[in-house]
Amino acid sequence: MIGDKDLVYGFANAKEYIHHGGFANDVPNVKESIVLNDVGHFLHQEKPEVVNAHILVFFNNFLV
Repeated sequence: MIGDKDLVYGFANAKEYIHHGGFANDVPNVKESIVLNDVGHFLHQEKPEVVNAHILVFFNNFLV
């Protein structure tokens, strides 16, 4: 999970790495990459409800 206004997301080739397979190759079990709109580096402080909702969805994948 990253914010679209995070400086790291704006680094050269970062978006291509995340969205075009580089990240998935380096982290083989990754299910998805989430980019939050209008958010910088501190996701949990800027949009806590949205971050918590994504975390709950992630955890719910492990319920039996």
